[in-house]
Amino acid sequence: MLATAGVWAQSFSISPSTVTRGASGSLLLSLESPQGKAPLALQWEFTFPPNVVVDLADIAAGSAAVSGQKALTCRAVERTKDGGQGSEYACLLAGGQKPIPNGPVVEVRYRVALEIRQIAEKVRVGKAIGATADLKKIELEGTQAVITVK
Repeated sequence: MLATAGVWAQSFSISPSTVTRGASGSLLLSLESPQGKAPLALQWEFTFPPNVVVDLADIAAGSAAVSGQKALTCRAVERTKDGGQGSEYACLLAGGQKPIPNGPVVEVRYRVALEIRQIAEKVRVGKAIGATADLKKIELEGTQAVITVK
């Protein structure tokens, strides 16, 4: 019974990504919801490792968000630690009365400097919540993915 509990929950996933040193890459944040349980709005925070450069303009709505007629808004989150700890963005995906369908909700373009040989940390998504059409809160488990440098 417990093994099937996760089947009925909404979840995020991030596709692993590979990038050549000194180049740009991209990754997708995807949503998976059971039939009839898709959220109307989502909110989460991205955390990017120190050697991965992401600007606000690099975060765009994915195909599922576009087909659900949602608007994506993100902002940089001030970090209390020193500036060498990577970047963090809080994002909100909302608008209209259509639920968000399964699939890529966000595409993130990023850059890695030529001198970077490896990335020790993962891209992370956390503090993820959603809302249903009847304004019920949905909690989504965080996720993470590796960026591999060639």
